[in-house]
Amino acid sequence: MLSTRILTASAWVVAAGFGASIAHADAPCNKGFRDSTPAERATMTAVLVAAKNALPPAPAGWQIVSGEETNGPISICRDQELYLWRYEFTRSYRQVGDNETRSKSMDEAAAYAAADAAKKQPRLDAIMAKMTKVNEQRVALLQKRDYAGAEKFDAEIVKLQAEYEKVANEGDSQAMIAAAGKEMGRDLEMSISVRVNPGLQSQDSSARNIALPPGAFAAARWDEVGDPERADQGHSLVLLGKWTRKPDGRWAQVPRPNTSPTAAHAIAITVLADPNRMDSTLQAIDFKSLSAALAK
Repeated sequence: MLSTRILTASAWVVAAGFGASIAHADAPCNKGFRDSTPAERATMTAVLVAAKNALPPAPAGWQIVSGEETNGPISICRDQELYLWRYEFTRSYRQVGDNETRSKSMDEAAAYAAADAAKKQPRLDAIMAKMTKVNEQRVALLQKRDYAGAEKFDAEIVKLQAEYEKVANEGDSQAMIAAAGKEMGRDLEMSISVRVNPGLQSQDSSARNIALPPGAFAAARWDEVGDPERADQGHSLVLLGKWTRKPDGRWAQVPRPNTSPTAAHAIAITVLADPNRMDSTLQAIDFKSLSAALAK
């Protein structure tokens, strides 16, 4: 749910000069707050409703878990009321159609790991018994203040500890657990955010340009892949309106002249989804209607 009060400039408002921040997160509101007018709220609500209608419904086997509010901020700090107002609509989705299959995979991996651990346990117990015996001898010498004699057992204890760890980690059960965990998270959740007047936008250094959707100024995507314990994650950034590239690579929005700060001057759409679902998700977004919101 969107905040009902604008506490700082960084939360909702950006400067008209190419999206530069005009206040720090802890900046005071010297002029006090005022309620947004019905006309201002109507302007923002219209854009948010357009954003809501432009986003796709849940795919088969999925459900929408959050993101149906279309209310803009109802209060604004007078220090920033002349600068662009930030507001957004985000819809989150979760796959629910294959819960049993995902759970079964993890249950099978857990059962395999439990059986593997049971096979190792006698060897682990034997090593632990040796460590206990050696340590008892060491402690006995320490009690006699024979520190030199006690120190001679340190190397043997270290050796037994390494042997214990080697036995505990041998086999592929931990890899199976990690793989099952990664599989459980694969293509499980996704989200689409439509951020209005969002300020500076960043993309990963590995990002690659993609075909521009209707009305888009720029579009790129990048993927996080290869982590053996984390599900792959795809990212997309689509910019509507006018933007300029800063020397550090970030995108800065270009405000529309002679346009209310509550109107949509620029829009950034971000998508987080499984890399294999990204193309279909982008194709399902009505970018044309979102672009039309910038003309109002």
